[in-house]
Amino acid sequence: MQKVRVITYGGEALDCMIPATDADQQTFEKMRTNNWYKTDARKARNVDHHRKGFALINIIFDNQDRYQNMDDLLVELKLRAGWYHEHVRTIPTSKELEMLEEWLSVPPQHIDFKKIWQIIDRLKELEQLVLLPKSISFNEMDQLEFEQFYERLIDIALFDYDLEEALEFIGVNVDESKKRSNRTQQAGV
Repeated sequence: MQKVRVITYGGEALDCMIPATDADQQTFEKMRTNNWYKTDARKARNVDHHRKGFALINIIFDNQDRYQNMDDLLVELKLRAGWYHEHVRTIPTSKELEMLEEWLSVPPQHIDFKKIWQIIDRLKELEQLVLLPKSISFNEMDQLEFEQFYERLIDIALFDYDLEEALEFIGVNVDESKKRSNRTQQAGV
């Protein structure tokens, strides 16, 4: 992905893209004028904010006793922060699989479609919602998304782990975070 800067003049953004690196410049040189190009606009991650986020995760890890390693805690924090994809998974029983296999192995003219639809309906009842944590790597998450995730981590640290002093130690404005959290809850977000 190419990096670009938004250039402003008199407070207004100019209608142009300027490459941020030499490699991006080489890519831009291959582009022809008067052609349309599609690009993803993402705010670059702030390394210092990333470090602060992981300092917060380390503080939470040090103040809990449920998880023995950071990876397991990070999965839990992502789920609590709402940073996940939803996946629906169907889990058939072995008996249902055997029945379905048996019904599908008979010649087509003898298939009882009513029974097949019954088993399919039964399988739909067995659907499970599985939450798959999203990545928070630099390549997968831009700065704006990380800021949202970080705010949710602050809420978790404040309200689930009561780490007000530790948050203040790493420079979090706890009073402002509580106000933001209350506004978010009142808005139903």
